[in-house]
Amino acid sequence: DCNSSHTRVCQSSLALSHRVCVCWCFMSRPRYAVFPHVYDLSPVNEWAFWAGLGAFHSGVEVHNTEYSFGASSEADASGIMVMPPKEGLGLTLRATLELGFTDKSERDVDRLVYSMQKSYLGTSYHILTINCNH
Repeated sequence: DCNSSHTRVCQSSLALSHRVCVCWCFMSRPRYAVFPHVYDLSPVNEWAFWAGLGAFHSGVEVHNTEYSFGASSEADASGIMVMPPKEGLGLTLRATLELGFTDKSERDVDRLVYSMQKSYLGTSYHILTINCNH
């Protein structure tokens, strides 16, 4: 979160349907907002959610790009998915949170995600232990 030595600049966008915020501090790098998005995997979530149950997919948005992890049957194919924010593979968006900020540039984030591709193969996905929420 921005503190008293920071200036928070937000821009609303109808196309994004939420605000994009950057936090600036004199003599420091800008900080960019990070948004986790949670999606319903099943219509059962409509009633199960209120009982503390449900099946969910999640992704993380930074720099107007959403990253998530999913299964692939292709050997050596990355399970990391990159998409426009809130697209969520056609799933129903349950919630968007403001996690905080990163000082990583768009290029830094791209490099980080690229470096993780071999560690997060789609064939390593497991519905209970290695998924988009773990």
